[in-house]
Amino acid sequence: MASYNHGVGSPVVFVAIDIAKARHEVLIEAPDGKRKRLAVANCKTDFDDLVATLRCYQVPCHIAFEATGDYHRPLASVLGRQDGSNGMRLEAFTAGARRQRHRWRFLGRLFRRR
Repeated sequence: MASYNHGVGSPVVFVAIDIAKARHEVLIEAPDGKRKRLAVANCKTDFDDLVATLRCYQVPCHIAFEATGDYHRPLASVLGRQDGSNGMRLEAFTAGARRQRHRWRFLGRLFRRR
């Protein structure tokens, strides 16, 4: 099983979010390799629940999603306000077609079958 660390001996949580109009699909990979899928409605209550879930890991989070129309903005705002607090960091945010190669490498590592 592959292990992804942020530096030597530093565990990290990978989060991939598929942005949509009404509901976002979230895949979380914990440092131990276990994965969790969530459906997050496009509302503040669900965003707060997602933040609480990510804080439970107590390690930095690498979060990636594509800016799709304007549907990503509310979620990006909530996650951006959390950046740096309680060990949660917004590490990766890809925002356009020019960065697709980096985004797909990141997501490819996350979704790769083991």
